[in-house]
Amino acid sequence: MTDHGIKPNPFDLTIFKNWVGLIGNIFAIIFFVAPISLMMKLKKKEQDPKNTPYLIMMMNIMNCVLWLSFGYLIDDYFIIFGNAIGLFLNLIYLGLYFYFRFESKANLYVFLNIISIAVALSLFLFLSCVLKNEDLAKYSAMVFNILMYASPGQKIVN
Repeated sequence: MTDHGIKPNPFDLTIFKNWVGLIGNIFAIIFFVAPISLMMKLKKKEQDPKNTPYLIMMMNIMNCVLWLSFGYLIDDYFIIFGNAIGLFLNLIYLGLYFYFRFESKANLYVFLNIISIAVALSLFLFLSCVLKNEDLAKYSAMVFNILMYASPGQKIVN
């Protein structure tokens, strides 16, 4: 909010903060589109799904849900927009991973997809509509942001 109680227009590109938000969203979307090459390798069977670091997708989903909740609580369009796209794409990636991983077990694939979506939606609703705590959403998002970048270590442990 400004001093006059009027919320600035996020599409007003004369404000420096809006440029930073726009550039940040562009880079975030590029980051979220990057796993497409991994999905293509799985589809072409160039990579075994059992050797795919699925934890990255799960941490991305948690990261996006938490930042989306924080963005919703503070009413920041840039945080909401970038993370909504990231959440949508990562749910698709995780669904595709489950599909390629459990091709012969369609019931398991559907069950795991429903569980993933339900957990993400429940977490968002709990943080945004029940707790309504900006600090909890912000610090939880920061923790999962760190875990998201640490998740490629899954391949080191295996």
